[in-house]
Amino acid sequence: VKRNPVLINNLHNKYLSDKSFMLSLIELYDIAFYFATDELKQDRQFVLDCMKNNGLCYTYMDEKFKTDIEIAK
Repeated sequence: VKRNPVLINNLHNKYLSDKSFMLSLIELYDIAFYFATDELKQDRQFVLDCMKNNGLCYTYMDEKFKTDIEIAK
C-alpha cells in the first residue's frame, strides 16, 4: 500500500480502523484519511495527529474539526 496508494480502497476494515497503521499511511498520502473508518475520523486526537503528520488531510475531515482552533493551526 505504501508503494501504491490506489490499494488503500481495498484494505480490510481491520487496517482502516488501526490508528497507528492509518497515521503512517496518512503521513505519506493525505487521501488515506478519506478511507479511515468513521470512528477514527470522529476521534479528535486522531484528527489532531493526522494534521501534525500531513496537513493536507484537512480537505477530508469533518467540518466540526475544521473550525477547531487547535486542529486548524
